[in-house]
Amino acid sequence: MKTDGFFKYGLMDGLFYAWCASFTGFITSYFLKCGLSASALSSLLAVYMITCFAGALFWGTICDKLKTNRKVFLASFSTVIIIAGTITVITPVDVHLAIILYPLMGFMLSSLGCNLDAWMLRSFNKDGSMYGKARAMGSLGYSLTALLAGMLINNYGYGIIQILQITAGILTLLMAFFLKELPFEDIDRKKTEKGNTRRLLKKSAKQKLSDQKNRQE
Repeated sequence: MKTDGFFKYGLMDGLFYAWCASFTGFITSYFLKCGLSASALSSLLAVYMITCFAGALFWGTICDKLKTNRKVFLASFSTVIIIAGTITVITPVDVHLAIILYPLMGFMLSSLGCNLDAWMLRSFNKDGSMYGKARAMGSLGYSLTALLAGMLINNYGYGIIQILQITAGILTLLMAFFLKELPFEDIDRKKTEKGNTRRLLKKSAKQKLSDQKNRQE
């Protein structure tokens, strides 16, 4: 069961970061190729990071309120794929419109990796070993896709990243759609039960000490 879970979540994480590599890994050089100046790009990246910061705070709060990582991930990543695809297509035509959409995508994208991490940790019952192995697949997916995308871009141009984005994005969404999520209340209940057990053990230990003292007296 653990091996099966590791494979499924590891594959989803690898596919997600493969998508990240195909878009975020090359979009800045794509902007420059399409005519954006280096100074304008630096300003754009500053705004992008600010929206990423705001998005991480916002979506984290939404996950806590709705008590779900999976549903928020599905909705956010679906939106990100659409925005990223639009940016890729529109940049050669109107780079100014693309740079308006880019910070918006950052707001939606920034929390997705953490969202997946929280989802996996809960699914593995906070087993750090299993989580670490599955999370390593994300790094592997990013590195391999970045290497492959770079070679393909050299041979076929930036148009190839659209194919990589669509393929990795759809496969990630399919994995996320079919994978289950452990309800937040189950985790909360386990924590409560564990806390209650500890309190009972402490109370029992204190009672035993008290009984021993009474006997000695």
